[in-house]
Amino acid sequence: AESAGNNTVQGNRQYDLHNTTNDTLYSVGNRLDPNRVLGKIAFSGSPAGGTSAFRDMSGHWAQVYIDALAQRNVISGFPDGSFRPGESVTRAQFAAIVSKAFPPSARQARLNFRDVSSTFWGYQAIQTSVQAGFMKGYPEGEFRPNQSIPRVEALVALASGLGFANGSQQFLAKYQDANQIPAWATGAIAAATQRKIVVNYPNLAQLTPNRNASRAE
Repeated sequence: AESAGNNTVQGNRQYDLHNTTNDTLYSVGNRLDPNRVLGKIAFSGSPAGGTSAFRDMSGHWAQVYIDALAQRNVISGFPDGSFRPGESVTRAQFAAIVSKAFPPSARQARLNFRDVSSTFWGYQAIQTSVQAGFMKGYPEGEFRPNQSIPRVEALVALASGLGFANGSQQFLAKYQDANQIPAWATGAIAAATQRKIVVNYPNLAQLTPNRNASRAE
């Protein structure tokens, strides 16, 4: 971190910098556009265990990703400077993340949920995520914004909103607990697995689909 690279990397075809390895590259004192890079690249100049934008993230397995998303204003922490990576994500919070990350275009009509008022902080994010096909409500006309979202629902939401066709069941064989995936979600989870957007830590073969998704995940 004390030795700046002083390099400028720009103007390449698809990405200015594309890290295809499983190791993190640390960019220290270089001129790169964070929106034109792909792969594990940390711009803070601190290897795992170093300084993070959040006081409780240094050394965390997801630090590089969280810092990068924070730089893009996709996610944010709390007023006390923490990120609280182990806390569960609510459905409203997940809708907000999806809306900032993509941002999606409306593909269906606006829906009114009886438990989400127009003054609720996440009202617009919920509407955006629902209209774009990422999320749905419940048959009772509820969205349940403060309910934690399980990993399986988060992955299905991503697969649906990104327009993934159902994947082959063979991709589920890598999970030791594949039998815990609800039948209605197998096609979407297979598609998400095929496209390598599933994050399992620390055991890559353990999906734990019905556990609540954490903020780090």
